[in-house]
Amino acid sequence: KKINLPDGGYNIFVSTFDRIKFVKVVLNDKFPIIEIDYLKQIPVRKDDVQSKAVYSSILLRTKEIFAHRKMPEIQLNMVNIEDKGKLCDIVASTISSSKNDHQIVLETLNVKDRLKKVLELIYEELNLIEIQNKIAKGIQERLEKQQKEFFLKEQLKAIKAELGIGDKKNSDLEKLKTKLKALELKGEPLEVVEKELEKFSLLETSSAEYIVVRNYLELITELPWRDLKK
Repeated sequence: KKINLPDGGYNIFVSTFDRIKFVKVVLNDKFPIIEIDYLKQIPVRKDDVQSKAVYSSILLRTKEIFAHRKMPEIQLNMVNIEDKGKLCDIVASTISSSKNDHQIVLETLNVKDRLKKVLELIYEELNLIEIQNKIAKGIQERLEKQQKEFFLKEQLKAIKAELGIGDKKNSDLEKLKTKLKALELKGEPLEVVEKELEKFSLLETSSAEYIVVRNYLELITELPWRDLKK
């Protein structure tokens, strides 16, 4: 397959039915001639129980990945069950985007070793999926909590408005803010006042602490701050 590039050049992709190695490239006026060697793969022995177990794990775990990614299993179904080497090639190209991983699998001529390498890639991918799921779950839980808190606050605000509870509190708070702002406090006194105002805004008018904090802030507004500055 030839793909033209913007700079006038092109890339050529070649599909092969077996593993090959470039030995020599000869350039002429029309096209390059490539001399290759076929690389002989080392198949798995039929009585190799360990490789059979690894192969079964690859099939099972790959289906888990396909299910998570919502990918069709047709790629697995196209592979001859007995062709363990070809299965490794397809699975590796499907689950990993790393060219380095693809190259390692491609260069592993011993199919038994290739099975082990691909199973490692599968478990790395499953671990990544687990981390992604945890992150997504955490984000979802935080969003749900924020939405719930917002709904409850709005509901509480509506109830208070209906009962007229918030009117007195808002009136007291605004009056205190106006008086305190007129004092033009700075430094530590200003920090103390702001902290008490924040506390006051969160208190219910029916609580005893509401009256205590309000009286405290009222007292601050009545102190002779200008005389102290002099």
